Amino acid sequence: MCDTWVALQDATLSGQVILGKNSDRPIFDCQPLLFFPRQKWSPGSRIQLEYVELPQVETTYANLGSSPYWCWGYEEGINEHSVVIGNEAIPTKSFREMAEQYVQSGSTALGLLGMDLVRLALERSTTAKEAVGIMAALIEQYGQFGSGVPTKTHDAGGYDGSFLIADPREAWILEAVGRRWLAKRITRGTASISNQPSIRTAWDLGSSDIADHAIEMGWWPAGSLSSFDFARAYIDDRVPRQVSQLRAMRSRQLLAERQGEITPQWMKRIARDHYEDTFLQGPYFDAADPDFHTLCMHSSSANFTWGNTATSCITLLPRSAKELPIFWWTPGPPCNGCYVPFFVHGSTLPDIVTQAGAFGKRVMPPMPPAKILFPRIPTGGCFAS
Repeated sequence: MCDTWVALQDATLSGQVILGKNSDRPIFDCQPLLFFPRQKWSPGSRIQLEYVELPQVETTYANLGSSPYWCWGYEEGINEHSVVIGNEAIPTKSFREMAEQYVQSGSTALGLLGMDLVRLALERSTTAKEAVGIMAALIEQYGQFGSGVPTKTHDAGGYDGSFLIADPREAWILEAVGRRWLAKRITRGTASISNQPSIRTAWDLGSSDIADHAIEMGWWPAGSLSSFDFARAYIDDRVPRQVSQLRAMRSRQLLAERQGEITPQWMKRIARDHYEDTFLQGPYFDAADPDFHTLCMHSSSANFTWGNTATSCITLLPRSAKELPIFWWTPGPPCNGCYVPFFVHGSTLPDIVTQAGAFGKRVMPPMPPAKILFPRIPTGGCFAS
């Protein structure tokens, strides 16, 4: 689970685009911050991702991103041209079909992960719209399929992708279902995405057969093409939406509360939210013992959440070429984290944020939790220090 949200120039106090992202991962899945400078590549170079190998482009731009310890790609990141991207896993009927085929045959071709697409676009794009085009071409050519969760099988740990892409002028929502996709341009106000399709009946770019395919598969009535609703047609209705809808509506509510006056501080407040000051009054006990699926996610002792917010970023994009973008980043749930500014225009990162423990970039199953024994305290008794 993840959440990504953006405020355009007219919605912020400084007149700058600000994007936020909470990356929710399994409790054991640490997420180092990585930096790669601009690089020239020899003709014929290729790049190996998790499950596919691609031809490398001539030049990759400097980029900075948050990468799960086992993964080539990013959950969120920024490049030297102030393009910033966050991704979401979305349950779709198209992925369900592929997962069922994989279980039955075991031979379904593997493709790209959403995290692959984030980093590939940052390495190759100079604007948000160009990033959309690059990601769309890759989706059409290689498709999406493969586990994005360590130790899970491809059918259980895979998903389709939703992306929020911004530059200093505009933002785009790109949603991909298998090898098909749609993209919606945002030039004013605010937007947020969560773990469900967000594009409904209007979009700006996309696969020409997106509606026809849904009709062919029986996911949309043949006589209702004029009212085609992408999210309604493609969402996997076997996945309960309370895990995403509450968070999506909460981020939109908090964005609307400060419309025209949004600051990086308010975006951090959104990232740290547990429904405080609402009728839900969460968290009822404490943030580490959650009552609901929240924007700031914590592992639940009742096992209804599947992990923690592993990292969070708030990215302030520049108003002009004279300013630098600021990538505010914190590891762990942001409610108890400290956002630190990082810059893609630097030359290196501190080792403390880039190290992934002793194992490095290898998939390792989580260690079993240690049992902690507490002394039995007699009724009415106390300890003196």
